Amino acid sequence: MGPAPTTDPRPTAGSPGTTTATAPPGSRWSCTAALGDGCGAYDYSGIPVGNGYNTYVMNQSVGPQTGTGQTLYVNNPGDWQVVADAQPYGYTGVQTFPDVQQLFNNWCGSEWNGCASPTNTPLDALSSLKVTYSETSPTDAKSIYEFAPDVWIDGYGADIMFWVDTHGRCNEGAFGPTVLGHAVLAGQNWTVHRYGAAGAEIIFVLDGAGGTGTCAQQASGTIDIKAGLDWLAANGFIGKRQSISQLNTGWEITSAKRATFRLTRYSVDATPVGAAGRA
Repeated sequence: MGPAPTTDPRPTAGSPGTTTATAPPGSRWSCTAALGDGCGAYDYSGIPVGNGYNTYVMNQSVGPQTGTGQTLYVNNPGDWQVVADAQPYGYTGVQTFPDVQQLFNNWCGSEWNGCASPTNTPLDALSSLKVTYSETSPTDAKSIYEFAPDVWIDGYGADIMFWVDTHGRCNEGAFGPTVLGHAVLAGQNWTVHRYGAAGAEIIFVLDGAGGTGTCAQQASGTIDIKAGLDWLAANGFIGKRQSISQLNTGWEITSAKRATFRLTRYSVDATPVGAAGRA
């Protein structure tokens, strides 16, 4: 299931950004961070929602077992990697979640930034919300993980994941036994699961070549987050008037043997309603 966000949900446009770790002199990476630490904040052109204070890359610790550790290496939210050693090998509980964390807490009524009292971003204020990515992940038998955006809505009251590259976790124990339905988002087929009872986490799993019951291993592409949230609202699984608090994208890692997970492209296309007409 999706891990809780680690970034303070209350920063404002006027609060200072903090780099929580730095790289040694001569490193090709501008920042390195141990498990539980992170890098940022970033002013990153690939995420226009950001304000220079609410964009981070985090080496998030979820449920690490004895012997588990990993190091994060970052240049920016679209160029970073993590080297993970998640033990015991074959373990299936989520131990870590290295991810790009973007807060959506700077909405000002028709766009982001520029007001004294910003809020979380209303879903119905957006005409588009998409994630574009390119990543490489290990394929050995000891590496168990999935790569996914994790969207927190309703003031952090609920989270919704979109699994696009699933390795060793294509089972009900990972994404839940309850199937809510099947959605087509931007021409791609997804099976929608709930991990627990009503109100629990919802997980969209991109179907593999075998269709429902299989899981894709898609290393690059575009994920239509807005279409997924609209599908949930239309079918009564979330309220029609939701706000987006945070969008985190990375790997939930359960097992790895000194494995490298690398993100080489990342952007968030978030477009307010009417933005094209104002341009």
